[in-house]
Amino acid sequence: MSTLSSFSLMGSNFVKKYGQSLLSLSFNLFGILAGTLLALNLNVLSLAEWSFMLFPGILSVRGSIGGVLSARLSTALQLGTIRVSFLKNTRRFHIIICTIVLLTLESSLVLGVFSSFFTTIFLNTSFNDFLAIQSVITATMGLSLLLISPLTYAISIMSFKQGLNPDVVTYPIISTVADVLVTLFYVFF
Repeated sequence: MSTLSSFSLMGSNFVKKYGQSLLSLSFNLFGILAGTLLALNLNVLSLAEWSFMLFPGILSVRGSIGGVLSARLSTALQLGTIRVSFLKNTRRFHIIICTIVLLTLESSLVLGVFSSFFTTIFLNTSFNDFLAIQSVITATMGLSLLLISPLTYAISIMSFKQGLNPDVVTYPIISTVADVLVTLFYVFF
């Protein structure tokens, strides 16, 4: 009898997580919006031929950093090592945020150097292009850090408070939102 009750309990847990996964992954449909925004602004991107080469790198690096932040915050909320609060949080929370800021800064610089190196080889860009490339990357990554990181924490908190599993819900939602916002920032800069 205990085997049967544990099986039904496991089935209930599976259905709950499956529903949460479907909910969060349905946000991925809005990922099409990021591509549409880019396509509608091809005239802006055609101003500098290197702009097409930079965008996938920025999107990938920002997605990786967002994934790290999402995973750390979601799991820490469930473990109770951070609080469900923007203010007066734990030392672990501050370490996570400082790490994300440092990762974003380092990634911006490394991506800028490598992008400039490859655009110099393949597109024969100048030093002025190096400055423009570094500026666009740093501005896009910096603004995304300022807006997407608090949004990631807010989604983690909201899902946690609603009884959802933030490990399941947060990243699929924030990755789609981040793709759209990063695309807007990139086109703007």
